[in-house]
Amino acid sequence: MATTLVDVDTGNEQTATDMQAKEGLVFDGKHAWALNANEIIQNDVINGEIRRFTLTSPIGGNFKGLAFDGRRFWSIDDNGVTANLVAFDISGNIVKSDKAPVGVGPITFMNNRLYVVEDQFVGQYTLAGGAVRSKFWDSGSTGIDGITNDGKYVYVSHTSDRTIYKITTSGSIESRIVPGTSPVGDVTFTGRHLMVTV
Repeated sequence: MATTLVDVDTGNEQTATDMQAKEGLVFDGKHAWALNANEIIQNDVINGEIRRFTLTSPIGGNFKGLAFDGRRFWSIDDNGVTANLVAFDISGNIVKSDKAPVGVGPITFMNNRLYVVEDQFVGQYTLAGGAVRSKFWDSGSTGIDGITNDGKYVYVSHTSDRTIYKITTSGSIESRIVPGTSPVGDVTFTGRHLMVTV
């Protein structure tokens, strides 16, 4: 999967290193982290892979979606029957786990909330006292492939209409970004650009 940087204001694109992100992509302020199967790959945006490690699922599942809260990573561990929302440290050790719906992900973390893609919907989870879900946004059709944020807005990439939606915290569309002709995949915010798998 190729990776492209898309300017948030203009929609202009430039090529980035292939992040190998098939299940999740997140930026920690310095490096891009990709989830590919159950492997986490730390990448320099320009020079590529730095290191990788494997996540071990306690339920025999596969990890989907990747978020970073400033201290730890979050993902959905899903075996098709049971799913958990898990937090893990920079070495891949699971440090927290809560039940989650089966079949959800990708995810992003903003303002002490996790935003989780659930088919055509985005759910919002508060984590105080356990994961509590509420509906955040409805795209109207299936095809959401990525979600990220810039600290103020949530960005949702929708493969079906090749659009990235910029959404306010109240769940309304602020604007649309259409990055060229390729279908958009997972997305993460790097401080100025959206990094998009295409």
